[in-house]
Amino acid sequence: SRGVFRISRFAWDGLFQHLGAMVAMLEQIQAIVFPAAAVLLLLYPIVLLIGTCIEGWASPYLREQSEGSARVDAKDASPAANKKRARPSGGSAGAFVLNTLYQACRRGAIGVTLLVRFVVFALALAPWFLAIGIRYARDPNIRRGVRVGPKPRNYVDIYIPAGAGKEGAPPVPVVVAVMGGAWVIGHRAWSAALAARLKEAGVMVVAVDYRNWPCAQVDDMLDDVGSAMDWVFANIADLGGDPANVAMVGQSAGAHLSASFLLRRCAMEVQERVAEGKDGWSVRSMKGFIGVSGVYDLSALNSEMDKRGLYPFLPHMCADGDLKRYSPTWLLNDAAPQMAALMPQVRLLHGEADCSAPSSQTTCFAKALRAGGIEVAASDVRPGMRHTEPVVEDPLTGGDMQLEYILPCLMGEEEAKRRLESLPPVWPQAPRFLIDMMRPVMPF
Repeated sequence: SRGVFRISRFAWDGLFQHLGAMVAMLEQIQAIVFPAAAVLLLLYPIVLLIGTCIEGWASPYLREQSEGSARVDAKDASPAANKKRARPSGGSAGAFVLNTLYQACRRGAIGVTLLVRFVVFALALAPWFLAIGIRYARDPNIRRGVRVGPKPRNYVDIYIPAGAGKEGAPPVPVVVAVMGGAWVIGHRAWSAALAARLKEAGVMVVAVDYRNWPCAQVDDMLDDVGSAMDWVFANIADLGGDPANVAMVGQSAGAHLSASFLLRRCAMEVQERVAEGKDGWSVRSMKGFIGVSGVYDLSALNSEMDKRGLYPFLPHMCADGDLKRYSPTWLLNDAAPQMAALMPQVRLLHGEADCSAPSSQTTCFAKALRAGGIEVAASDVRPGMRHTEPVVEDPLTGGDMQLEYILPCLMGEEEAKRRLESLPPVWPQAPRFLIDMMRPVMPF
C-alpha cells in the first residue's frame, strides 16, 4: 500500500506539470487583459476538484494502511509474517472501495457547497465590486501593469497619491501589498480597495502580482515577490516614494509569502549570501511588516484542511512536499540573533472566527517571533471576525481596520490618527444589512 501511495503521488505531480504548462499560457493572457479574462482563474478550483477525485479520496486509507504496516513491521520483522500480511484480503479491498466512495461524496459535496456559497456572495455584492473595478480601471493616478521582472506575472500596480513626485514635494511613505488568494487565485488587483484608501491617506502603494499554483511552486512565488521588492527600492524614489519609509502588507496567502520572503532575506543577509545594500536595500531599512489573516504554518493548515474535508494540496506546491521548510513559524526556530536585529517590527491581525486560517496561525507565529527576539508591536485576535472581514466586509461598511494597523507603522500613532480623521468617507459602501446577511455565506 505504501508503494501504491507513492505511485499515486508521483502520477499526480506529473499530471500537474502538464496542467501547469497549459494554465501558464492562460496566465500570460490573463495578465494582459485582466479583468476581462479573470474568468480564466476559475480553472484553478476545477483543477483542485480533479485533484480531490484522483488522490484525495484514496489518500487517507492508503496513509492509514502505510502507518499501520510500519507499526506492525517494527514489532515483527519476520519475512514470513510480512509476506502473509502483504496478501490483501477481501475485507481490506472492500474497505478501500467503501472509503473511496465515502471520500468522493464527502469532498465533492463540500467543494460544491463552498463554490455555491462563494458565487452567491460575489453576486450579492457584485454592484460594489464592480464600482471598485471601474475606479481601478479609470483612475489616472494608478500605473497599471508595470513590469518588474522577466516572468509572466512580474507586474505591479502603483497607486500614486495626489502631488507625489512633483517638484518640491516631499517623498511619501510606501506600502508594498501582497494580497491572498489561497496561492491559487491571487492577483494584484485584489489590493484595489485597500490601495485606493491608502492613496487618499497620502501613502503610495505597490500592489504585487505573483505566479499561482499549479503553474508555480512557493519558491517561484517568493522569487516574484523578491523581484517586486528589488524594483521598489531601485525605482520608487523616481515616482515620489520614500525608500527609507517602506512597509510590507500581506493578507492570507500573501502574508505567508511576505513573511517567508522577509525571513529568508534576513537569513541570506546574515549568511552574507546577499551583501547588505548590494542591490540597493536591506530588510533592516524597512519600517515593518503587517500580516492580516495570515498563514504562517503550512503543516498545521494542511492538517486542518484535511479535517474539514478540503483537498490538502499544500504539499504539491512545496519542493519535496516539505511544508515546514516553507512555514515562517518554523523558519524562526533557527533564527540567529543577527537575524532578529535585521527584521523590522511586526504587526499581526487575525479573526477568532476565521475558519480558513485558524487564529492559532497568528498566535503561534507571534510567540515564535518574540522567542526569536523580533519586535511584535501588535498581535490582535479579534472575537467574531472572519477571514475576509478586514479586506472585504469591513471596507464595504465604511471601516478602516487595515489602515489603523498600517499607518502607525509608517508615521507614528499621532500622525496616523490625524490622517485617519481627515479622510473622506469610504467609497463605495454596501448596505450594512446586506453585509450582515452575506457574512455567514462567505466560505472563507
